[in-house]
Amino acid sequence: MRTQWLLKDFDKLKDKQTSPSFRLGGFSWRLIVQPHQRISYSTYVSVFLQLDDVANAKPPPVLFKAIVRNWKDSTKDVIVGGNAPFTFTGGKRLKQELGYSQVLDRMQLYFTGFLRSDGALMMRAELELMPAPDAGSGSSSSANCAYPAHLKSCFVNDIGSDLLALFTNPGATADLTLVVTLPGASTGAGPSSGSAVVVKAEKEEEEAQGGKRKKRKGGAVGGGANAAAAVAVGNNSGRRFSVHRAILAARCPYFATHFASGMGDSNTCELHMPDTDPECVVELLRFVYSEQMQIVCREHARGCLALADRLLLPKAVALVREHLLTTLSAASIMADLMWAAGLAEGPGQVELMTGLVDFFAELEADIPEEGLQALAAAHPALMAQLFTARVRAAKRSCT
Repeated sequence: MRTQWLLKDFDKLKDKQTSPSFRLGGFSWRLIVQPHQRISYSTYVSVFLQLDDVANAKPPPVLFKAIVRNWKDSTKDVIVGGNAPFTFTGGKRLKQELGYSQVLDRMQLYFTGFLRSDGALMMRAELELMPAPDAGSGSSSSANCAYPAHLKSCFVNDIGSDLLALFTNPGATADLTLVVTLPGASTGAGPSSGSAVVVKAEKEEEEAQGGKRKKRKGGAVGGGANAAAAVAVGNNSGRRFSVHRAILAARCPYFATHFASGMGDSNTCELHMPDTDPECVVELLRFVYSEQMQIVCREHARGCLALADRLLLPKAVALVREHLLTTLSAASIMADLMWAAGLAEGPGQVELMTGLVDFFAELEADIPEEGLQALAAAHPALMAQLFTARVRAAKRSCT
């Protein structure tokens, strides 16, 4: 179904806005808009879908696509979501909301056509209920998420597509090589002498260049398709990535700070990233270049979120966190909790943990006892928090 909501004098709105309710699949829903969603150093318009029912029934997964109309040019409408279904727990839990926290940057509201001449903003939503998994099959929202999952920021545009092509095939324009080695891998060299331990390019790249490998100053490999991720390091323990210093400095605070620090390796042609998963690096680089990521499995998503936090990329953190929270399942919740409890504390970790605890509290499926014992041994305070959340959820269901 499709619904639309006209928010008058949107530029003057400060607090959360709630739409009139509408019916879909026998359930009552509302749209929630936050006009000022503060994330890191930016402010966004956020849109959420709220399950408005106080009922024991659990709705099937729902595809939710949010659209902000551009009054001047419909081809510039902002469209987010609609790829992976949201799973609501149902029960007697009020105001359960799932959605998108970074739909539109507030700076884009002005002079771009999103506000009508009288200051009104048009929010549209497209919703589709998906088939519910069989109760006895053990299916879950995680199973409904087919991997690889393509995550894309709402700000992807033609420039991002061009930069993605530059990342995929950097050619001679790349002026920096990231040498990434897995945790526990030893390169046998210091941070500034990595070129001695870097294994030569893979055979297929050499063949693609007619048997002649061209090297730039500093040992970075140029040319060849997919050169950004074509070179192995050590004994299958890492990889080299040919990248562009200016792009990293402009779009990643971690690299911008490092390049400006004056440290020994801040101005070299090779920069080492030890104890880092190359499969996560390639996706975070893809995000830096194009604000897109390809997630191949849930473990990969966890690694990407942790690395995004380390690289000071709040948009990437929010994108992966949204993916994890909207694809939760009984099969993955204990592993998710164990992993999230080990993350560094911060606003992002708090939001993630809140979503995980809320899902656990409403979970009807049985949790394996060994998973509970392992979590209790490693994080007793979290186990107490989960117990309290379950008790509160049970009380709500009885009222």
